[in-house]
Amino acid sequence: NAPSHVAVRKGALSVSKMNRSDGGKQPIITQMGWFETLDVATGMTKKVEQQMWYLGSDGTRIAKGALHICRERGLPGIEDMRLCELRALLSSQPDFRALKPEIQEEAERRGHILLFGPKCHPECMHVEMCWSHIKQYCRKHCGQSITSLRACLDYAISTQHLTVHHHTTFSDHTWKWIEAYAHEADGIVVYESLKALKKNHRHHRKGSYQAVPLPI
Repeated sequence: NAPSHVAVRKGALSVSKMNRSDGGKQPIITQMGWFETLDVATGMTKKVEQQMWYLGSDGTRIAKGALHICRERGLPGIEDMRLCELRALLSSQPDFRALKPEIQEEAERRGHILLFGPKCHPECMHVEMCWSHIKQYCRKHCGQSITSLRACLDYAISTQHLTVHHHTTFSDHTWKWIEAYAHEADGIVVYESLKALKKNHRHHRKGSYQAVPLPI
């Protein structure tokens, strides 16, 4: 996955750039946080909203540090914690755990489901095989010019060239790899199949879409 795939929107509940103390160069978190606490009057837990900044004496917003946020939440044993430990503690909180990458939020807002594949495993990625098929066509027909390349690309990504049959074949192949990896006892089968791909195809993406039968 590219770094852009896990980037969060500006002002989101993220601990990655949070300081231990208040202020400094840490970004202002505008998203409202929340935590649960015990209501003494009712004996039940209640959700309390938490603002991640406060106004300074000059009226400017000052970002709360990790220690400040943990104190407001009443988390125990935090005073002697280092920044990395405070970040890890906050990352385990329900509101911070609910953080999603910006691209995922946008996809879900439009009614889609976004699934991230495993890193460094193009053989498990349907899109890698689609791009391989597209680039293979463009290399053969682009005519070594930008104009013809654009024309080739328009056709290569169309349903006339990248048909339902291709998607079905690619999907079936990726799921065979995923199922093979899921069966730890069949690890040797996966290794031998991958070795066969590397032997016949030097480029891992070009080789990944060539179907290799896996005895699952």
